[in-house]
Amino acid sequence: MKTRILYTKFWQDPYILSLNPTERLMFVYLLTNQYRGLSDVYEVSDPVIQLETGLNSTQIKKIKKKFQEDRKFIFNRGYVRALNDDKYNNYQGGKNETAKQKELALIDNEILDTLSIPYAYQPHTSINHKSEIINHKSEINNNKSSDNYSVIDNLIQDTQKLEEISESYKVPLDYVEKVLEDMRIWCGSKGKKYKDYNLALQSWIRRDIEEGKAPRRKPPEDLLIRIEDEYFDKHGKMELNDKRYEKFKRKRLKEEGYDFT
Repeated sequence: MKTRILYTKFWQDPYILSLNPTERLMFVYLLTNQYRGLSDVYEVSDPVIQLETGLNSTQIKKIKKKFQEDRKFIFNRGYVRALNDDKYNNYQGGKNETAKQKELALIDNEILDTLSIPYAYQPHTSINHKSEIINHKSEINNNKSSDNYSVIDNLIQDTQKLEEISESYKVPLDYVEKVLEDMRIWCGSKGKKYKDYNLALQSWIRRDIEEGKAPRRKPPEDLLIRIEDEYFDKHGKMELNDKRYEKFKRKRLKEEGYDFT
């Protein structure tokens, strides 16, 4: 059985103190779950996180976005990279460093590149090979523009842009991510490239919507409550199985971009 040690100062850390209980649970989970080895990179899917923490998918996506923006973790394609987590636990020594290198060697270089960050990241290691890998990854990211979507990985890493597309087309974020991954696989298998993967992704999504293949995002609860209030204010009452209300709701949802019941 693996053992993971957290320094007791963890609970006095200003950043940890700023988190709400749900965010703290997620933070501790990401540092201590069974899929972590000695390196700072490991693989764990959202469904597994959901099962083991009890958090729902919406909570997980929201917290992951916050942690990535705060530069605590990087998430991509089911992989996690903990940034500077030696602040909370640290395993040094020759054998540990060798074990870390073996773990990293099992991960595809493309995945390691997408988990790099555009600023210096200095791990506690005396092994030159790992330093060379990380320096190389930093150079790759420093040479790219965050809004240059002629490279598909730039779009894959741009969580904010993917969320904007999800909001614009009223489709689930995980569907947008799936379409983007399908596009990546298709381009790789066919040897094709797009000049702008952002526009290409939106074209793929529009096509699915027009063909009725795209899952539509559920309207938020506050919108449904607002529509119900509007109807009540207009008609003064609402009956059980009120067909007039259902017609009113469908119309309002369509006006808000949710063209479904």
